[in-house]
Amino acid sequence: MSTLNDNLTEIQDARDDMKLALEEKGQTVTKDIRTYAEAITNISGGGGTILNVGNSYVSVSGTTLTFEPEHIELEYIQSTGTQYILTSLLISGGYKIVADILMTSGVTGENSFFGWKDYSDSPQEGMECYFNSGKPSAWIRSTSTVTLGNATAYYNQLIHYELEETSSGTTLTLNNSTTYSSSVKLSRASNTPAMIFAYNSEGTADYLFKGKLYSLKIYQNNVLVADYVPCRLNKYNIVCLYDKVNNTYLFNQGSGSFTAGPVVS
Repeated sequence: MSTLNDNLTEIQDARDDMKLALEEKGQTVTKDIRTYAEAITNISGGGGTILNVGNSYVSVSGTTLTFEPEHIELEYIQSTGTQYILTSLLISGGYKIVADILMTSGVTGENSFFGWKDYSDSPQEGMECYFNSGKPSAWIRSTSTVTLGNATAYYNQLIHYELEETSSGTTLTLNNSTTYSSSVKLSRASNTPAMIFAYNSEGTADYLFKGKLYSLKIYQNNVLVADYVPCRLNKYNIVCLYDKVNNTYLFNQGSGSFTAGPVVS
């Protein structure tokens, strides 16, 4: 059985395969999808071949051409507490985390939807975006430690969550109104990449999240460095996140699978 990495490699390589196939048939290849589609209709056969075209794929069976988007955006993806995603992001000062997130009803304890920690380095550093028994919270560890958050639990309620480090400290803002602040800031860049739907404890996924992620954006010094949107890969029916900034897919590293929300209309 092929792995998700195998599938991703196939998706990324398919466009090059298509270019070669078209050129072998004497077709002129451009980046325009209509040119690909028109050219491929002139190729007889195909035997159910699926070929990648930029942000789409083309299925060829006999002389029948089917054009589909490579992925379909979803309103959210839902985790059950066993799924998580490892990013390549190394967070440093001047960050801003913006999420639309929902906590599953009745879940107690710490449930992290984004975070990391470096305890083997000096000074110890970490940052966590999480719910504490339904209460939206944030934790920062640097030369000192602070916890920011709400005293009220928000189960099954969509929360707009913003955690931002500025020159004066760190601020957590919920639903564009309630604000919690501290002078504590990160003192250096992380050496451990952040996880989504979990907290990366130097390679171990801790405090796995149970709930729905609608969107997640990461800024560094006012520059958008990642824009994660829920989606489903059409070819493989895999529910994952798509990073619109870096044009990459991020897959579940845990057990089970994400549940797909409704298709964005």
